[in-house]
Amino acid sequence: MFKECYPRMFRVAYRCLRDTEASKDVVSGVFASLCEEKNVNIEGVTEGWLAVCVRNACLNHLKHLRIGEKVRRLYPLTEMDPLVLPDAEDDRLEEMRHFIDTELPLRARRAFKLCFFEGRTYKQAATECGCSVAAVNKYIVQALYALRQRFGK
Repeated sequence: MFKECYPRMFRVAYRCLRDTEASKDVVSGVFASLCEEKNVNIEGVTEGWLAVCVRNACLNHLKHLRIGEKVRRLYPLTEMDPLVLPDAEDDRLEEMRHFIDTELPLRARRAFKLCFFEGRTYKQAATECGCSVAAVNKYIVQALYALRQRFGK
């Protein structure tokens, strides 16, 4: 099934993402989750259902990228070499990290760190936190709101 459907599913993903590597990752992820799912009869899976799964995975990927981009826009690094930050910028980042570690509610802190520091998807973070993807989204929004309130835009 993988060999038969992969090229078509890759095209579906590429139409959404316009990125070869991301498309490969998304399609492979859909097939991997299909193999891991115990309640799915692989013989009963249709190509249309797979295309919908790939499209939804692409939308989740884009959503994750947009949120990451928002964080980068809100808290941009200087134009200088990111490894050599000016003291003021280094202090600001350290203050933000301290705020995240001490002021954010536990669940918001955990979701935020998983998604932005460890690069997990919302689904992966939800699994690790033992909650729904919608709850992870709520926690991320809560964390970003608190950061904006404390540090401004």
